[in-house]
Amino acid sequence: MSKPLNQFGGWLRFFQVFIWFFVVVLFISLAGFLALSLVGRIQQPWSSINMIRICSAIVLFPLILIIAIKIRLKIPTIPTILGELIIAVTVVQIIGAAVEAIIKQKHATLLAGPIVQAIWAGIWILYFKNSKRVKAFYGANAFDGKQNYAVQQAAPLDRAKSGAPLNFTLGQ
Repeated sequence: MSKPLNQFGGWLRFFQVFIWFFVVVLFISLAGFLALSLVGRIQQPWSSINMIRICSAIVLFPLILIIAIKIRLKIPTIPTILGELIIAVTVVQIIGAAVEAIIKQKHATLLAGPIVQAIWAGIWILYFKNSKRVKAFYGANAFDGKQNYAVQQAAPLDRAKSGAPLNFTLGQ
């Protein structure tokens, strides 16, 4: 039986598990590469290609970790933040693969990964933009076009500074 739409479940849960899996794999990959390069098991560990991969992973790790942590926060701006972080991850991966393709001169094989990443990102952004569960759980979909939550909270203060009367309604 599926959970009610206003609870964390379904594809949101799948996305969370997938992202945490990605965090663990990325961490193990970085740690393993560094350990193997220190004991001399990798030839030319600090070559330009390996440095591009390391830099890309170092930039990706905090972005993916932020997504994994923020997904459970029940705040209306979270779907938009997640969408923007997914775009950032995609851009980092595409740039890394493009630089690697330029250096290796093997464009077709190295650009397959970023194409799959772009499709993956597009699917998840559309999910966060159109999902009924996302709307019910967070109170808004990604890129709704609504004002930022912080801006909405600051509006009464702006009216107070301008001298306009404040209208507060109790019970809402």
